[in-house]
Amino acid sequence: MNVRQVCKLLFALLTACLVSLSSASHAGTYNHDMSAYQKIAGEALKRAQANDLAGAHKAMVDLEDKWDSGTKDLKAADAALWDKVDQRMDAGIKSTEGKDSKKAAADIKALLEELGHVASAK
Repeated sequence: MNVRQVCKLLFALLTACLVSLSSASHAGTYNHDMSAYQKIAGEALKRAQANDLAGAHKAMVDLEDKWDSGTKDLKAADAALWDKVDQRMDAGIKSTEGKDSKKAAADIKALLEELGHVASAK
């Protein structure tokens, strides 16, 4: 093997190592910015506290749609955390379908707390 062949081989190995490291470092990453979701949940909370359960329900359904489509990276990186938030969201949606605005507000507050955990899970 001459020097040129050795250099080519080393370059190929180095490139393979860098590609491997790059994909490994992205496997567990996701966007920690939950502000858009917190804003919608905050609006739902205000509506629930104002006894506007129909408005709170609409906001919660909008939130779930945005969550499902916008957090695929979180779901891939930490499925348990994603599921925990999703379950809180489902509880909030269900309670806004009822007649108890205090329960709806409590469920939405629990959701906001969980979203805060996601944001601080860096």
